[in-house]
Amino acid sequence: MKFNTQHRPSENTNRTGIRKFLSFKRWFCKSFLSMK
Repeated sequence: MKFNTQHRPSENTNRTGIRKFLSFKRWFCKSFLSMK
């Protein structure tokens, strides 16, 4: 995967961050429900 710094790198990192956050939220919800 080639990282292009000229093509809005902030947007790229933001998108990946959102994806990570969503996956983390899903895992958190799963663990929380299993705890109940």
